[in-house]
Amino acid sequence: MTSKLKERARFNDYQTIIALTALFRLDDKSAPEQLMDMLRRQNGRNFYYLDERFQRLIALLPKSYTPELRVIAENMAYESVKEQMIELVEALEAAPDAAASERGSGVWEWIKNKMS
Repeated sequence: MTSKLKERARFNDYQTIIALTALFRLDDKSAPEQLMDMLRRQNGRNFYYLDERFQRLIALLPKSYTPELRVIAENMAYESVKEQMIELVEALEAAPDAAASERGSGVWEWIKNKMS
């Protein structure tokens, strides 16, 4: 699955999001890096919106990725998407260490509560 994801990963593609979600749920060590690679390749372009599924994936990233996520967010072309991404990064930074080390819906629920 990881090799196909590396070849065909596209931002906001349903199959890509499902594959990444599966890798995160399986606690695959390459999942965070594959998500970050996809974000790096986009380089702020083509981000027209962040749907809830993609926001959940970002919420699953370890706290150590927040500095790079912030740089990616600052380079986004559309102001609304940039603001959404910065809110996600700030919520991830502010997450308690216990929540940041968890996998699954606990972190996402915490971030959703902070953003609302």
